[in-house]
Amino acid sequence: MQSLIDCHTHLLLGGRTLTQVDLSRIESREAFEAAISEAHARLPRNHWLEAFGWDQERWGGALPTREWLRAAGDRPTVAYRMDQHACVVNDAVLALLRSEPCPAGGEIVFDERGEPTGLMREQAAWQLVNPRVPAPSVEQRQAFLRAACAHAASLGLGAVCSMESLDDVQQVYEPLRGELPIRVAVTLLDRGADFDPSLAFRIRHDERLWINGFKTFADGTLGSRTARMLEPYDDAPGHRGLLMERALDGSLRDWACAVIDAGLSPAIHAIGDEALRVALDAIEPVDRRRVTRFEHAQTVHPDDIPRLGGRLVSMQPLHRAYDREPARACLGERRMNRVFPFRALLDHGAILGFGSDWPIVDLDPAKGIAEATGERERERTISRDEAIAAYATNAARFLGAPRCATAAGSLA
Repeated sequence: MQSLIDCHTHLLLGGRTLTQVDLSRIESREAFEAAISEAHARLPRNHWLEAFGWDQERWGGALPTREWLRAAGDRPTVAYRMDQHACVVNDAVLALLRSEPCPAGGEIVFDERGEPTGLMREQAAWQLVNPRVPAPSVEQRQAFLRAACAHAASLGLGAVCSMESLDDVQQVYEPLRGELPIRVAVTLLDRGADFDPSLAFRIRHDERLWINGFKTFADGTLGSRTARMLEPYDDAPGHRGLLMERALDGSLRDWACAVIDAGLSPAIHAIGDEALRVALDAIEPVDRRRVTRFEHAQTVHPDDIPRLGGRLVSMQPLHRAYDREPARACLGERRMNRVFPFRALLDHGAILGFGSDWPIVDLDPAKGIAEATGERERERTISRDEAIAAYATNAARFLGAPRCATAAGSLA
């Protein structure tokens, strides 16, 4: 198998999850609590317990609460949902938050008594919980990156686009530039008010490592019910999800202009159909060169599919495998024509680039191709050649480096 390209990964996060408690196969509350108890017994006394990968759909939909973490005692404990857009924390972590207000674009979930359940969504997880989790050392993060890149190379990937912070690029990627077994384009995460596109040029750009743009979040995810929808969720009447960051404060267009003027590519996370429409409304007047990447685009209103003609749409086929049935439950059969419309997007001239969003789902491009073509269920949505192009020649355009095109190949 020749090397392919993954348009959307999180290499350092993926490497870090390899050291966390794996909840991805848990199918009951009892098994969840047992995994926490076993990890607690193994850890040194002064360590946080970090877990990753739970999905409430695997056990019937009940959301975990701080009660599910009692086996960890007074050890600070956080367990992230598989999509990283929600987490559940225990009493020890809640005590650290000291009744801080919920940031805009986030949600702290409360029970009927007005007590926090421990479930934190979006900005509540990112801005309140994540900064309190002890950061790995530079040496540990470099080990995460080595493991992640080796894993990618073992699957036949020759290049990836990874979403990272500038600090990680400078402290972790830059010192390892010469030993990375794959090419890496980095999209810098823009999560604060101190945005400056010149930050992208603080590192040397070459064929092994370069920065191709900045990323912002317009909404959340379907699984966490935080993707922003035009109509309410069927299983949460009155709830349409959340807009966040620059889609919420109205600065998305100006932000995109600044990124484009710097010769870089804006990347906008948009999973809900309203979030994607907000992104398109902001981008269409200012991006004549069509360098913006619309990340995920898991639900697209039929009226908006033609608007994506000639535009870069970064999608993850294996997300469809995980989210299709939950989408049916939360959106209803009438909206399923909006969910992962690979064929319709291609027919209207969209440029599809495929990736994994690893560690959210499997990094293996062969599995992504099988899902995109419908081979797993004998339901072909796009051809094998079209799927390979989305991991190869198309994908090279998303990384923004002409030399990356040499990584494209085939699985034949």
